[in-house]
Amino acid sequence: MNYKFIFILLIVFICFLNISQSIKIINNNNNNNNNNNNNNNNNNNNNNNNNNNNNNNNKNNNSNNNNNNNNNNNNNNNNNNNNNNNINNNNNKNNNIQTKEKRERNLIKFKEIEKLKKVLGDVKSLTNIPLVSNEKLILETLFSKWNGKDWDDNTNWLNGDPCMNQWYGIECNSFDGGLTNNVISIKMGLNNMVGEMPIEIKDLIHLQTLDISNNGFYGEIPIGVFQQMNNLSYISLNENNFQGNLEWAAYLPDSIVTLWIAMNQFEGTIPTFFSKYPVLDLLFLEENLLVGTIPQEVGQLQKIKLLDFGLNSITGTIPSSIGNLSYLEQFWLYDNQLEGNIPLTMGNLQNLKLFEVTRNQLKGDLSGIFLNNPNLKSLRFSGNSFYGGLDWICQLDGLRDIHFEINQFETLPNCIGKAPLQMNELLLADNLIAGTIPSSIGNMIGIEYINLARNQLTGTIPSSFNNFSNLNRIDISSNKFNCSLSDILDPIKHQTHLTIISAQYNEIHGEFFENMVWDGVQQIELLTKIFIINLSHNKLSGSIPEYLSWMPNLNDLDLSYNNLSGTVPNQLSFLSTMYLENNPYLGSSDGSLPLFMEPSVILIHKDTESYACPSIIGKGFDIRISLDSTYYNNSFCVCDYNYRGVNGSCKLCPEDSYCPGGGNDILIPSGYYPMPTIENPEYLLKCIISNFGYTSCNPDSSYNYTCQEGYQGRLCSKCVDGYFHKGTECSVCPTGPQSIVIFIVVVFVFIALFLFFVMTDPKRSLPSSTRKTVMYYYQVFNLLLSKLSPWPSFFSIFYSGSSWLNFSFGFLCINNLSRWPNLFIVMICLPFAFLAISIVFIALMQLFHYVKSSLNGIDYIFNKKLIYSGIRVNLLALNFLYLPLCIYIFQNYPCTKDHVSGQSFMSFFPWQECGDNPTHNRIMNLTIAFTIIYVIGIPLLFAILLFYNRKRLDNPMILTMIGSIYIDYRKSVYWYELVALGRRFFMAVSLALIDPKSSFSIFVVLLVIGSSIISQIIFKPYVYRISNYSETIGNSVLLFSYVCILILSSLATTKLYDSQGIEIILSVVVVVYTVLLLLLFLFSLKYFLPRKWQTVIDYHIIKFITWVRITSSNIISDIKEINSIDGDDSFETTKEPIFERTVSNNLNVLGSFELKRRNSQINSNCNNNNNNNNINNNNNNNNNTIISAKQLDYDDNNNNTQKITPGQDCLISLSIDNSGTNFNSENNNDDNNNNNINNNNDNIKNNINNEESNKNN
Repeated sequence: MNYKFIFILLIVFICFLNISQSIKIINNNNNNNNNNNNNNNNNNNNNNNNNNNNNNNNKNNNSNNNNNNNNNNNNNNNNNNNNNNNINNNNNKNNNIQTKEKRERNLIKFKEIEKLKKVLGDVKSLTNIPLVSNEKLILETLFSKWNGKDWDDNTNWLNGDPCMNQWYGIECNSFDGGLTNNVISIKMGLNNMVGEMPIEIKDLIHLQTLDISNNGFYGEIPIGVFQQMNNLSYISLNENNFQGNLEWAAYLPDSIVTLWIAMNQFEGTIPTFFSKYPVLDLLFLEENLLVGTIPQEVGQLQKIKLLDFGLNSITGTIPSSIGNLSYLEQFWLYDNQLEGNIPLTMGNLQNLKLFEVTRNQLKGDLSGIFLNNPNLKSLRFSGNSFYGGLDWICQLDGLRDIHFEINQFETLPNCIGKAPLQMNELLLADNLIAGTIPSSIGNMIGIEYINLARNQLTGTIPSSFNNFSNLNRIDISSNKFNCSLSDILDPIKHQTHLTIISAQYNEIHGEFFENMVWDGVQQIELLTKIFIINLSHNKLSGSIPEYLSWMPNLNDLDLSYNNLSGTVPNQLSFLSTMYLENNPYLGSSDGSLPLFMEPSVILIHKDTESYACPSIIGKGFDIRISLDSTYYNNSFCVCDYNYRGVNGSCKLCPEDSYCPGGGNDILIPSGYYPMPTIENPEYLLKCIISNFGYTSCNPDSSYNYTCQEGYQGRLCSKCVDGYFHKGTECSVCPTGPQSIVIFIVVVFVFIALFLFFVMTDPKRSLPSSTRKTVMYYYQVFNLLLSKLSPWPSFFSIFYSGSSWLNFSFGFLCINNLSRWPNLFIVMICLPFAFLAISIVFIALMQLFHYVKSSLNGIDYIFNKKLIYSGIRVNLLALNFLYLPLCIYIFQNYPCTKDHVSGQSFMSFFPWQECGDNPTHNRIMNLTIAFTIIYVIGIPLLFAILLFYNRKRLDNPMILTMIGSIYIDYRKSVYWYELVALGRRFFMAVSLALIDPKSSFSIFVVLLVIGSSIISQIIFKPYVYRISNYSETIGNSVLLFSYVCILILSSLATTKLYDSQGIEIILSVVVVVYTVLLLLLFLFSLKYFLPRKWQTVIDYHIIKFITWVRITSSNIISDIKEINSIDGDDSFETTKEPIFERTVSNNLNVLGSFELKRRNSQINSNCNNNNNNNNINNNNNNNNNTIISAKQLDYDDNNNNTQKITPGQDCLISLSIDNSGTNFNSENNNDDNNNNNINNNNDNIKNNINNEESNKNN
């Protein structure tokens, strides 16, 4: 008997010490959470106190927890509609609910242990007797293995005797009559201990209490480590990281009373062996990794009082054997996967006080199950699928807490005759309850907290709510109450303990009235302890009254999402939280704030808005305020980045522009034009890039958008007065004397050209082919310069110098003639102007000859050659005008549609609108007409003339009249001018009719230039080889230039590589070819010199070529191939001339040069003697040089001359000293070697003398 008594005392002592340490821990936790007010209420509230902890004010945030959406909005300081914050806050809420519930459960458990301590008493540790040596060694081992140096408290450890020196957490007692001490208790919870459970601890056989909870232990617990501790009654290993299954728990001593191993990582199923421990009254297995079902053997835990299997993965049903646990007081099964019904045997548990199955999958009707549980105080069934009536709770007199949220109950309890008067919390949120609130609810006079949120309730608050004596909080949010505000507040306004009213998300209407806060009869203030009022998301109207300030403890006021109007009274400055957003009629007319408010420096952005507004704070007060920016007319708001505007009227910054935000500033980058207006841009259009990479649209990229000087209109594409179009650029018009000089020069140039064309007769000559090469090359090159970009700035010289070849007369700046469409009209009239000038000129010349003949007394003979020359000049004009005409005409066709406005504008004149526009329609009519007249008509005219006269092209009249079309080409390709017109046509199509930057345009240009090169090489159409060479090189230069510009354009876009090298190479190539054309042009001018001078020039040219050939022969080893070329130098005519002529079939490379002359008159002696002499010399000596001159009709009524037929030649031999060297030795024979250079020189002199005599004759 004494032994049992001592044993009981020891157990009581150990439990008392453990309870003291646990209470210390839980008190620390409570202090950390600042939950010092009304702990009982907080313990009983599952749904609302989470936000109390978050905000350190349980009253303030209980209201917010009634409604998840509103709570989320409130937790966001200044953005109540932020969905992301709502989601985060919902997650936080769920976590907070579970944390609060866990804290409440721990508090309940510690209270039960406190009760046990008071019953068992306490055992004092003996500190005057040393510890047995082997146990001291064990403690030293524990210190080493559990990282003792890093413990939060290791006071006196390893210093002297553990008992006598009172090592922290160690308690001792003697079991040998006071000779030595033994360790009876290790209480070192929450001490930053780390390690595994060592097997050495098994030798502490007298250990009664082991508390190492809230540390960092891990690993598996060795089996049998506690088996020899026959006095062990308390084990607390909770909140560590122990792993493995629970097999070790099968080897505990029978003395075990408390086994708290929660919040670890134990695996497996719930063991069946716990039933063998006879005195086990507390078993906590929550928050592990246990699976499986609850075994029936649990019903054999005869003494169990507290049983916790919560927060595992337990499945199955609740076993009916639970009804055998007659001592069971508290049973927790929360957060598992249990299903099925509550067993009826639960009614056998006479001592059951608390039963919690929160968040499982249980279901069924609870009626009649708990009617035989007289001590039942708390039922927590939230988060399941229970249904049925609730009138049965009226029979449970002692019931205090009903937590039935998130189920499927459809009615409220109607306790008419009998009601649980001690009911504190009635939580029925998130069910399917409909109808009105029965007035019998008021019979539960002890209710402190009633939560009916998120149901389908209607009607009003019954007046019986006035019966509640301690009503602290009421939550009817998210229902369908469609009543006045008075119907809600009047039944509860006399509640002196009421602190929180949550009625958000209903259809409550009406206004505030003074009698809601003031009892005029008793002359007292009402709702004096109200702390939170949440009436958001209703239909309240009227103004916010200043008498709301009569509620002295009001801290949080949420009136958001209503229809309130007026301004916020300054008397509400005492509030801590004020939510007033989404009241569309609430605001000040002048955009001012109440006196106690001011905008903060923190800008809050709403997802649905394009601007940010400052959060509103108290001026000198710490107030959290949520107020719409419309209250102050958005006067403090600033636009977001990439938006522009003021006072909240912010528009998206157009694509490609830059808006820094905060105002109306917009930076439109260089090269873009704002539409529809500069002042209010909604989108940007790309401007035309000038030929040399410049842009006229906001060239300085400044916030103050301007067109470059000289530009105006849409896309900054139209020139202002005083400027003219030079391609896509606007240049300053010449003024004063400069303009007069330019006009005179232009007139002079065109007169010179006109005379040049007239004076150049149609016979084949180098000037004729040269002008075609020059005109074609520079017309196309100028077209490329005007339509493509970016050209190096160096090429502006070429552009300015070649513009007149495409008849760009804009630089004359003659009133509006230099502008479209006047310039277009001038251009299409130009051929008619040439025709008119030709007619006037011919008429004047005929008149001149008529007057001259009349004065000399000679009969006037009408000169038909002037008519023929006029026709030839006009054909030449049409030939050279064809490409400019095509360009001017084609430019009128393309229109670009503005996909935003739907309007179309001319692509090359972007300021001019297409479609139903008088100007455009008039010009399009002219364009279509002159497309037929010029674009189609000119090639058709040339083709008809060539086809009709194809068999008489040698006729002098035909030659004089239309010879300019075919005279420069070989006879077999007399039609080649049509090919030349075709390539001009396609070049105009690709660069004027099609977008020059399109892929199709690129394809056409490359095809046209490439085919021109190929045809030039294949046909060799020109009579003069140098013309063929220059034309081929010119096309190659055009192709090279075009490809270079494509590359430069790509480099300008990517900006990955330097373009300087390509620009230099392109410049060099163009300059070299320009020099070549200049030399060719200068050489062609010799044909306008006297024939004697021409012969001298030819002599020196031949001598120079001979020197070059001889010099090159020293370098080129294979000279045979060169000598086999037909013709002896670059100036020789090709094999097939258009007229019959005498051509030596064996021309020496160094000695032969055939030169065509214009209008040569050679006498018969030259024709007979020199010609025969030269032919003989040619047969005998291959070193002789032959000059052949075509003889055309010449008749000036001179009887001393002989008419020479077109088929006759005058061959002039030119002998050149080759230093006795026979250059082409393989082709010479012995007979030819007898002729010498001196004879050739004599022939040259004789020929010159003959020409002089002919001239005298």
